Order: sequence, then structure tokens, then C-alpha cells
Amino acid sequence: MADIGDAGRRSSFGVHRVGIAMDILPPLRLAPKFLALLTSLAWSGAVFAQEDLAQRPLGALLNMEVSGASKFPATLSETAAAATVITSEQIRAFGYATLGEVLRSVRGVLVSTDRTYTYLGIRGLSVPGDYNTRVLLLIDGNRSNDTVYDQALLGSEFPIDLDTIDRVEFIPGQGSAIHGANALYGVVNVVTKKATGVAETQASMTLAQGNSRQVRVGQSVSLPGGGNLLLSATALRMTGTDARYAPEAPGMDERISSRTDHEQGSKLFAKYAYGELSASFIYADRTKGLTNSSGALFGDPRSQYRDSEALLDVSLSRRFNDTDRWKLRVYAGGYDFTGDYAVGSPAAAIANRDTGTSRWLGIEGNLFVERVDDHKLVLGWDAMWSPRRDQANFDLSPPVTYLDDRRQTSRVSAFVEDQWSPTRALTLTLGARYDKARDATGALSPRVAAVWRTTDSLSLKAVHGSAYRPPNAYEAYYTTPDSYRGNPNLKSERVSGNEVGAEFRPSSSDRWTLSAFRNTTDRLLVQTLDDSDGRLVYRNTGSFDVRGIEAEYEHVWDSGAALRANVSSYDYGGVSASEIASASARRLGKLAASAPIAERTTLALETILVSRRGGVSGHGVSNLTLVRSFERPRARISMSLLDVFDRAPAEPGGDSVLQPPTPGYGRSLRVKLELAF
Repeated sequence: MADIGDAGRRSSFGVHRVGIAMDILPPLRLAPKFLALLTSLAWSGAVFAQEDLAQRPLGALLNMEVSGASKFPATLSETAAAATVITSEQIRAFGYATLGEVLRSVRGVLVSTDRTYTYLGIRGLSVPGDYNTRVLLLIDGNRSNDTVYDQALLGSEFPIDLDTIDRVEFIPGQGSAIHGANALYGVVNVVTKKATGVAETQASMTLAQGNSRQVRVGQSVSLPGGGNLLLSATALRMTGTDARYAPEAPGMDERISSRTDHEQGSKLFAKYAYGELSASFIYADRTKGLTNSSGALFGDPRSQYRDSEALLDVSLSRRFNDTDRWKLRVYAGGYDFTGDYAVGSPAAAIANRDTGTSRWLGIEGNLFVERVDDHKLVLGWDAMWSPRRDQANFDLSPPVTYLDDRRQTSRVSAFVEDQWSPTRALTLTLGARYDKARDATGALSPRVAAVWRTTDSLSLKAVHGSAYRPPNAYEAYYTTPDSYRGNPNLKSERVSGNEVGAEFRPSSSDRWTLSAFRNTTDRLLVQTLDDSDGRLVYRNTGSFDVRGIEAEYEHVWDSGAALRANVSSYDYGGVSASEIASASARRLGKLAASAPIAERTTLALETILVSRRGGVSGHGVSNLTLVRSFERPRARISMSLLDVFDRAPAEPGGDSVLQPPTPGYGRSLRVKLELAF
């Protein structure tokens, strides 16, 4: 029986919501009533003492703390990178429901979907068939990319609920000098809320398109003996939406996949803190239907994915004195993927299954020292073992096995970083990390950076860094008779980057940011179609250069209103430019604005502009969100009108060759109700 392998595995991507069973009216019927409802809610008379942007000092809003750029926290102006921080207040104000949506407005980031998974393009590079392997996803500074696909889960498959997040940090550039593999083009660090011990129960319900219903319950408690515990549980059900695919050839009718992107899932988050001891446990399980999958029967509801992830982290930190400290962390993780596909003919369909199993555990330690004048020194090491990196593909009935690949790996690492301030105006950062994996050659990743504060309002930054990622198990070993061929001879991909930037803050309420960079990738890993046998295979395809410039303006007002606008422009060169550049967006423009329009009522507008990508036209999408808070009972309601002008932009397919463009969702309404006790 012909297999479909991972063409099905990564052919869709979806947005998830969870809630209480309730039908959602068709979006086009709701849209004309939305502005009237905004007006009604805006002028209702309740007052609720919520935390919002107006309560933060203006300077703090534009100079947030970043902990993902180094192993110690620093403000945005001190960090040797053009970092962006999205706070929990901003997440609430714009009605974001997934991590991908949070990153959507960040400069230089392109977020796309195939209705099953979320994909990131960063600084002009979007590689079809890449499952976010070139971005490192951290949760509280801990790696969450698995050891089979190296993927970063960013959509509804992201394992924690956004209501548990304090802030999201995006650090562009090469981060391997601190974090190791996969930090080629950027690092996303999700910082969760602290377990404070303040007794509170939270409940929320979200309703969205496709009869999507989400319910979350959270609890914060203080335990006997002094420990604090934060708990959160989320459940999701979605019936699905219709997807209309363009005709495959002239004269043919469009194809409609009816409600095949159905979804259900659950998430559990627990965080414990006692003095300098902290621990967290994360578990998520999601089943997602496929809108379209190469090799599988179109529109068959039996084709679906299941993603399960568990992460455990225990950390102990101790201080030697007021400045010096050490930290020891023990961690473990697991990821399971199951893809079920109905293949063959409609009259005699065969169930084909694809599986991936990843397990890892490790220990990390680091020492932070400020004993030497004007120096902040970090020394650290990390040891990881992955006992399972297994992949399989087989038919269920009659049973036929096409792939049964079982592997292990391990990695040891050591890193050092020194931040030296020879004068008050100048800070130099020197760092390097060495990683040695069992099945890959050793990799040295250096970084050199300088921050020169020429005046109190102007800072100049210069950064040179190197990053790498070895080929993952899927790229090297996934092989099936008809569709895929592994390539165990793949070499590690390396990126060398140079960046200069300026940050100008004429006042505490304004910030201008300008960055110019060049990233050169050697041995770029790209999925291609082999003409000799018609199978997909990954190859090192030479060099690829991206040169770009990014500019951003931010302003906040005393009232709590805020504006962030940015533009990005990229140019390409290198051996592989013809294939990859066409799939990437050369121009991006973004606007995110929020303002109080009445007491305890906020209206937010987000607009995203994306230039043409290959055969997919450029587009602009705008979203509106109204948030209204109430004092008695303590409640908050959020209403988001997504894709206000019903553009429904198509997205490029999920692989390099086989997947057609995915149709967009179009205009829809999302409603969220929150309660606190």
C-alpha cells in the first residue's frame, strides 16, 4: 500500500479555542451587529479595578525586562539584540488566543497556517517543509523543542494556556552561544506567571468560529509550610469549518473540505515555588482533523493528527552573596505524534498511521558571578540524553509496516558569557558555547556584541553571532517506499549573522528602533523532490543570504493608550535563493494600537500587511478587539472581530512541493468571558 508519511503529518494547521457547548452564528450574520454591540458595552456603567496598561509606568512599558537573551535578566535597552516583549496585558487587550497570534505583530516575524499547525518565518526566511526548526522555543528559559522533529509548537498545539503567561519575549538573531542548537534566527521565551500564593480562582469561557468552545479553570493557593502553587486546566472542543480550495485545473470546480479541521484537546499546567526551589509540570494533548493532506483522501474526516507533550522542570538556585549565585536544573520531556490517514480509493480506503516518539531528560548548571568590577560572568554546562527518537509508518488493516526506525542520542554542552562595562556608556558582551551530540560533529557558537549609550536617549548596538542546528531524525531517517527518502549524510546547518541597530528614546513615552542585518546560511537544509524516484528528500543546498532592514516606532500615552508600528524589507542572495526567496515575504508592515474608549473599556486594532509569496498573493488583514471589565461580579468580557474586511488570505502549502495553498478563514467573531473569585 502506498504510504503518505509526513506529507499528511504537517499538511494542516489550526487555531484552537476551548469552551462550553454553544453554537456560534455564522460570522457574516454577526459582523453587521458588531459595532452596535461595541457601543453598548463601551458605555455600560460598571467599574472593575483590573490590572491594565495604564497602571504600568511609561518607562517600564518601553523598557521591559528580557531573560531569554542571556542567562540573567536585562532591560530591552541593555540587551544586545533588537528584542520585543509582549506583556499579559497586551495579550488580553488584543484578544490573542495562541502563541502564534501573539508573535504575529512582532517586527520581522511572519506567522502562517495550514489549518493544523502554526509556522514562523523570521527575518525574511520561510522554508516550506520546515516545522519551526530554526527558532528555539523556551518556556521559562527551558527548551521545549522535541528530539525527533526539532519543532516549536506555536498554535493550538502550544502546551500551555495564554492566561498563564506573564510575557512573551522574542529575541531575533543567532542565540546558539547561549542556548545551543535551533536558535538560528531567533529565540522565543515564554515567561509564565509566578506562583504568588494569593488565593484566587479563575474561570474563563471562549467561543469562536467552527463551534469552538473553550473552558479554563485556574487556582492559586498557598500551601502549608510556605510553598505556593499555581494550577491551570483547559479543555477544547471544535466542530470545524469549511475550507474552499481553488480548482486544481482550469474548468474544474472548487473543492470543499467540510469541517475536517475539527479539534479537541486538553492542557494542564502546575507551578510550585518554595523559596529558591521551583518546579513546573506541563501536559497537553490535542487531536486535530486534516483539511487537506497529500496522499490522503480529500475531505475524509478520518484523517487526523494527535500531538501529546509533557514537560517537567525542577530548579534550585542559591546565592553566595548579594550578587553571585548558582543554579541547578533537572528536566525531562516527552512528545508523541500520531497521524492517521484514509488512503486509497473512497470505496476501499485503507487506514495508514504515522508515529513519532521523543523522550529526553537532562541536567543543567550555571554560575553567575559579579565579583570582578564591571563584569557579569556566566559559566554553565548542560547534559541531555534522549533514549527514544523513534519513527514508524504502517497500515493498520491489513497490517503492513513501511518504516520502523528507533534511535537514541545524547548531547553535552559548555558555555561562557562575559558582559563587561569598561565605562558607563559602553557594554561589551563576549560569549561562546560548544555542543557535542552523539550523532553529529561538535559545534562552536561564538557571539560578540557591543552596546554604546551615546546619550541618555540614544543607544547603538552591534552584534556578530554564529548558530547551528544538526539535521533532525525526521530529516535524516524518515523513509517510505513511495513518498519519502531519508538522507543520513546530511550536514549541520550553520548561520553567521551581523547586525547593527539604534534605539532612540526622546522621552519616556516614545521609542524608535532601527536594525540592519545580514544572515548567511551555509548548508541550508531544504526539502526537495528527487526526479529519479519522485520521492521527497532533504538536502544541504548550499548558501543563502538574507539582507534586511527593520524599523519600529512605539508610543504610550498617560491614559494607557499604546501604539506600535513597524516595517520590514528583505533582499536575498546565494545558491538557494531562487527556491527559498520566492516562498518568503520580502515586505512586512504591522500596526498594533489600543486605547481606552470608556472607563475600564479598551478597543484594540491590529493590522498585518504581507507581500506576495510565490503563487500566493500579498494581503492585509485587520482585527478589532473590545475588552470590558466589571466590578460586581468580578468579570471581563472580550470580543474580537477577526479579519474585519473578510480578506480570507490564502497561505502557502505545508511542504515544499505537494501541498496546494491553504484557504484562509475569513471574517469571524470570538467571544471570551472571564470570572475571578
